[in-house]
Amino acid sequence: MGGTLLHDPDRSLRPTGRSTAACRPGSLPPMATPVYLMHTEATQCARLVRYLESSGWYQVVVLPSTMKFEAIESDDAQVLLISQRLLQDLTMKQLDCLTQRLAIVVLARRDAFLELGGRLEFIAGVIVAESGFERSEAVITQAIQGYCLVPRFLTGGNAVDELRLAALAGLRRQDMRVLACLGTGTSNRELARTFAQGEAVVKSQVRNLLRKLRFSNRTEAAVFFSRYRERIEAIAAERASG
Repeated sequence: MGGTLLHDPDRSLRPTGRSTAACRPGSLPPMATPVYLMHTEATQCARLVRYLESSGWYQVVVLPSTMKFEAIESDDAQVLLISQRLLQDLTMKQLDCLTQRLAIVVLARRDAFLELGGRLEFIAGVIVAESGFERSEAVITQAIQGYCLVPRFLTGGNAVDELRLAALAGLRRQDMRVLACLGTGTSNRELARTFAQGEAVVKSQVRNLLRKLRFSNRTEAAVFFSRYRERIEAIAAERASG
C-alpha cells in the first residue's frame, strides 16, 4: 500500500544522542533503536516484535496494556507503537501530553480508521494491519525523524469519505441495505415495510448506521451514497460473493 510523507515542523522529540544514520538502511546500526509497544492481542504483538527485531534495527520494549499512560517515560524510546483499541481509550488531553514526549504510531485495520476520529491529528504514522508489517520500519524511522507516513487515501480532498468507504467492509449486510435505501430517500415507514420490521427497529438501525459512518443526518448519508454509488455497490457485491 502506497503512503504519503508529511513533515511536522512543530514536532520536537527529545534527542537521544543517536545519529539518524542509526535508523537508515544501508549501514550497520551501532545499536538497536528502542521502541515501545502496547497491544491487547498477544499473537499480533509477538509477530510484530519478531519482525522488527529480526532486522537488528530495533529493540522492542513491550509495555503492559494496562499501564497508565502518564507513567510512560521517554528516556529510552522516541516512538510508541500502539493498537487502535488502546489509542481510542485515550482522551484528547492524554494524547496531547503523550505526543510531547513520544511519536505515536498506530496499528489499525483499514476498515476501522473512521473510528479514530479526531485522534488522527496526533498520529505520526499508521501501520495498516491488512498490509502486514513490511512498511513498519519505514513508518517508525520517519516518525523518529519528525515525519508522518500515512496511507495515501488519508491525505486526499475526500479523506473522510474514503474512510467511510473503507469502513463499509466492517458493516453488517443489513447496514448496507439501509444505506442503499437512505440513498434513494426511503422513509422509515417505507423501510419498515421493505424489511418487514417494526418502525422502531428501523429507526434504531438508521441511527446505528449514521453513528458508524459519522453522518450528522440522513441527508449526508444520501449524498454519500449518491456520490459513490458504483463503489458502494461494488463493495456490497464483493461481500455477497465472498
